[in-house]
Amino acid sequence: MRKENESARFSREETERAAGVLYALAGGEAPAHVLRALAQAMYDMTESGDYGTGLARVLRYHFPAPAENPPDACRKAVREVFYGGRKRNGGWKIYQICPFERYADGKGVPKLHLLAPFFERYDYLGCDRLSRKRGFIYFGRRRRCAVRVGSFTLRAAARRMMSYLGARSLTARVVSENGAYGVCAGSFETPRDAQGLSALIGCLTAEEPMLLWEWGGGK
Repeated sequence: MRKENESARFSREETERAAGVLYALAGGEAPAHVLRALAQAMYDMTESGDYGTGLARVLRYHFPAPAENPPDACRKAVREVFYGGRKRNGGWKIYQICPFERYADGKGVPKLHLLAPFFERYDYLGCDRLSRKRGFIYFGRRRRCAVRVGSFTLRAAARRMMSYLGARSLTARVVSENGAYGVCAGSFETPRDAQGLSALIGCLTAEEPMLLWEWGGGK
């Protein structure tokens, strides 16, 4: 079902253009995981809606012009991400690609003063180094595990719980939940990392904490 739906959303012309952009960015010999990361950025930026309406606009305004005659590896990466859901990392949403040619010093060392605005706005996701002069730095949003303390009808009640935890040196935040107000604490890479905080909050409150996934990077 996913393949049929995605095929209807992205025209053959658009996906061929995306493959050409991959070729222009990474060349014809980049590893498959690098091509999937670049294709994932195109997909995630299109899904976000914050970078233009539709794939064609995202490619036009945020990526270089496509190279002609992209190799099969580039087309395969686009198919895997756009139709098969095989992203580089399902726990990432890639919203910015910073090529070494512009954001590194020619020896593989990032120019941090140029990258500073991205560190301010996004999560740093990782880096693919193809050589000392070529590679990509990724920014976006990272999926993290939080401890959900409880859900309240009134925002004031949620804020009281947040203040109660804050008085005990536990930083919490109020989030909207379908007409209710949830209180969440912590931000962890894995559920295992969050278990200690969950147990502590369970001892401090009458609520039964649960773990949930949320997207970080909304700075």
